[in-house]
Amino acid sequence: MHEMGVCLGTERRMLVNRWERDYERRMEELSDRYKQHFESIKAELPSAAVELVENGLHDAVVLSVERPSEDLLVLMLDCSGGFYYFTDFRLTFEGVTYSNVPADFKGAWWLYDEIYKTEDSFELHTLFDSPMIETVIRARDVKIEPLKLPLMRRLQKWYRRR
Repeated sequence: MHEMGVCLGTERRMLVNRWERDYERRMEELSDRYKQHFESIKAELPSAAVELVENGLHDAVVLSVERPSEDLLVLMLDCSGGFYYFTDFRLTFEGVTYSNVPADFKGAWWLYDEIYKTEDSFELHTLFDSPMIETVIRARDVKIEPLKLPLMRRLQKWYRRR
């Protein structure tokens, strides 16, 4: 008990509850503002960039990072634990004018992304975990290529062959 007769645990719990409510309200406001922003620029972005952001890569894991040339960046991702693609993917960013993606980034987990329109391209801002880092890729376009068939399609093909 503290000097006023209130249990410190109760007081701490009240502070935590207030912080959680404030945090959830603030995150919802930020999310709503970003959604409005995205909708306002969507028509000006390359269709594959829109697909990438709309489908999401949350929980995708970086398998490799390649820079075949100065204006190309290739990310290989394992999306099997994600929410949409469920297979390995190659993202090829074309017309790259800026990237701070580390060359040795294997094992990083894709958490959250936002896309912004620039004068002649787009910027993809991505928050990764392990290590916790925000990356920025400024590019003209992106290609999304599945490297394996998603599990359900593989099972369907296997079943038909039996």
